[in-house]
Amino acid sequence: MSKRFIDTGLVDKEWFEALDPRLKSFWYYLLLKCDPAGVWDTNFGLASYQIGQPVSDEDLAAFGDRIRRLESGKYLLTTFIRFQYGNLSRKCNGHTSAIKAAEKHGLFDCLPEGFPKGSHALPGRVMDKDKDKDKDKDSVEGGVGETNSRK
Repeated sequence: MSKRFIDTGLVDKEWFEALDPRLKSFWYYLLLKCDPAGVWDTNFGLASYQIGQPVSDEDLAAFGDRIRRLESGKYLLTTFIRFQYGNLSRKCNGHTSAIKAAEKHGLFDCLPEGFPKGSHALPGRVMDKDKDKDKDKDSVEGGVGETNSRK
């Protein structure tokens, strides 16, 4: 089972407030049912059944540029990857499924490398079992979580 971050301020955003309850439910459904790259395998019948209200491809226009149709007929939630993962990195195990899904859908050929959002260690850092002793040392030398070996 996948877990997703959600913007708690979503309900206060003007575009979301303007949606009728059926479309709000549809948006939540899309967030929950898309793959790790933010791609929804189109199934309006199942979506309608699970929401309890009819939805169709015409309803997607209400979401504006937050969703777009791919050549495959599937739909991409355009800000999903950035919101869920920050900058994707092949060095972060938590990003692997999103990277594989994005490549499968042909969303991009090359992913930017960089320090992954939400990771607790810098690449190459050796985690010491006795980290409490090192905590004070790290904070004096440049902040908790930083090392002198980072370029």
